[in-house]
Amino acid sequence: MVTDSIAPIDDFINRFTHYKIDICQGREFISTGFLQSCRLIDLLLDDSGFRKSFYMNGIVYNVKKLSINSMHQLINILVVKESSSSFINASAYDTNDRFYNDFSKSHHPTNEELEYLTLFSNQGECHINVKFVDSSASIRYQALSPHEISLLFDESGNIHTALKFDDRLFQCSMLEIFPKTNKVKLSVKKC
Repeated sequence: MVTDSIAPIDDFINRFTHYKIDICQGREFISTGFLQSCRLIDLLLDDSGFRKSFYMNGIVYNVKKLSINSMHQLINILVVKESSSSFINASAYDTNDRFYNDFSKSHHPTNEELEYLTLFSNQGECHINVKFVDSSASIRYQALSPHEISLLFDESGNIHTALKFDDRLFQCSMLEIFPKTNKVKLSVKKC
């Protein structure tokens, strides 16, 4: 038995996590695929804040809602076709050349130190609301800048599995972003 090559499997699994991504217009799927977790923040944000539009096959789509189910590693993007958009002739856009958030340069709290009430600056044009799925608890919304949403993710790009609310641990089950209105909804349930 060779013991010097033993490594924790979690080190490999977390680094190579993929999300299944579905893009829908109404009830119709218009695209599907997979996204590496380390690219998730780049999908959510651009230079000015939450990403509000995409283009596919020369057609511009506005994002109505982007939902991330961290428990099932699923992203669902609900889009509407830009009404004033004509067919655009865009050259290939290499997203590898642009990173808006470099995880290695910022501090990412571990689950042990992730207290929701102290996580965000409470300043900015966005509001985040918390929905307690299996509890009647409520909490006042917090203000944040769009780029602060990255604090909910670990350095590999996965949503933190748990958040503390007054030292009570809750599991993060869904993150929903509404780019047009700068609203975020975080659903949590008791651990």
